[in-house]
Amino acid sequence: MASEKEKLCKIKIPLYKCHINIWICSPKVAFEKHKKTIYYDEDTVFQKEGGNIFITDGVDSIIWIDNCGDRIDKISRLSHELLHATIYEFKHKGMYLENDNHECYTYYLQYIMEQALRKLKL
Repeated sequence: MASEKEKLCKIKIPLYKCHINIWICSPKVAFEKHKKTIYYDEDTVFQKEGGNIFITDGVDSIIWIDNCGDRIDKISRLSHELLHATIYEFKHKGMYLENDNHECYTYYLQYIMEQALRKLKL
């Protein structure tokens, strides 16, 4: 079970048949406790900067955010990483962000952000 400082959630996206897993925890927890969850292959995107990681296999995504900073800091880093998840999900479906299709990106981002905030109780 997740400790009080550790927040974990899984967002199911039925329309796209994928999941977004979000971990807000220390680096030690993220890499030791959950390393078996991470699947890597040549298509996996891995980004690490400033205590945030976004990983995707083109279907499911894992977002890790270090459990440092205040509530606003965590929410702002979460929104940043969820935008990566949004962009990669649509890219995997063959759709790239352009001026005439940004509305589907914003609706998707709004949905996953609302789900994350509710489940994580930030």
